[in-house]
Amino acid sequence: GLVEEEGPPEQIFGAPKSERLKQFLRNVG
Repeated sequence: GLVEEEGPPEQIFGAPKSERLKQFLRNVG
C-alpha cells in the first residue's frame, strides 16, 4: 500500500499519526 504520512522515515516510524499506519507497521513488523 501507499504510505500516508509525509516526513523523514524516523518521524514516520517513530511517531505515526495514522492509526492505519500503526496497523500497517504492526502487520509488517
